[in-house]
Amino acid sequence: MTRPFAGGIRPLSGPNQQLVAITLLGLMVPIATYSRELLGEPGSVALGALLFGGIMALIARSSDRRSIPYSLLVIAATALPLVSVYAVSTLVDPGLQAVSNLSQLVLALGFMAGVSLVPWSRAALRPLFWIFGSLLVIFVAWWLASGADRIFRAAMGHPNALGLFALLLTFVPLLFLFDSPRWRFTWALAGVFVACGVLILYASTSRSTWLAAAGVIAVYLVWPIIARSRLLFHLAYLVTVTGALVVTWFYLIAPQHDWGWRLQELTVDLTGKNLFSGRQLFWGELVEAIRLQPWFGYGASARAETFTSFSWSAHSLYLQVTLQVGLVGLGLLLFLLWVIWARLWPGRHSLTVRVAAGYFLGMLVHQAFEVSLIQNNLGNGFLFWFITGVALAAARRRVT
Repeated sequence: MTRPFAGGIRPLSGPNQQLVAITLLGLMVPIATYSRELLGEPGSVALGALLFGGIMALIARSSDRRSIPYSLLVIAATALPLVSVYAVSTLVDPGLQAVSNLSQLVLALGFMAGVSLVPWSRAALRPLFWIFGSLLVIFVAWWLASGADRIFRAAMGHPNALGLFALLLTFVPLLFLFDSPRWRFTWALAGVFVACGVLILYASTSRSTWLAAAGVIAVYLVWPIIARSRLLFHLAYLVTVTGALVVTWFYLIAPQHDWGWRLQELTVDLTGKNLFSGRQLFWGELVEAIRLQPWFGYGASARAETFTSFSWSAHSLYLQVTLQVGLVGLGLLLFLLWVIWARLWPGRHSLTVRVAAGYFLGMLVHQAFEVSLIQNNLGNGFLFWFITGVALAAARRRVT
């Protein structure tokens, strides 16, 4: 009788299995992003497979330990009403777009939950440090080889997509930069990777991503104040969301006032791009459509193009969600994001949570001008759910 692996081939140990899985995750990131960008809907299969991997991790954990962390149960309970609204809307009008939007919402949340079950030590993050950093270096080399174009998109559909992708890729290098002894090799390399990310942000001229990056920096700098009390912690979320919604309102009314056009001239002088990039042309029509059916919207499959005279997407997560599932759905989304934010409080003294919190709030500002957390640009924004999952894992370790 032969013994298994008698020929010298041994099964991978638990830590090695985890290392291989994390490396595969890192390699899937550019595949999922670029397959969707280059192949369109058929390429979404790679993204769906990657996100489904998080759900599989969640299932494996529950079957192995027969339990799910309390923090995830709280998030799941909060997500259920939002998912239910989209599900009911899909049942009423079961189109392919509605099914796709519902599926993406479930996959994104499941992916975040699965990621949060991994003990994200420095060793576990190292493969992603190399993969994410290498991608940023490749983007910079590509940009320089193309003549350092002022508006660079690196084969993506739009420079804004590249800007967001580059910003989210800097998360792991930034952790290593802050957590490594100064003047050591890893510290210097992390600095190079982060600098490459900054260069790509500049080259993409993505002002919405610049706002998000400013949010990352601002939150990191004022974190000692934010983390001083629960009140200030929750106030940071409230101020950010309120600010994002107020910015949307100001953008709508700015073209009607002289100060809006002065801001337009200042923006052109500073960035070479218009402040009024076209959103002001159709957001008014979108808001008018929302006013006609404000509470539950027009259904999960609703698209901005149907309600405006332009063939453009909503370019605002908040407007798009409100158009689809109304103010009720928007309120449930913001409540879910607040509950996720609240689960970071126990890890407020963790460097990982501190850095991830900046990306979390920065992305909430970014979504006033883009749709990336779900639906339109999930292929670029799914790393937000990865970062949030890593933060939830770090926060939970501080409790247990």
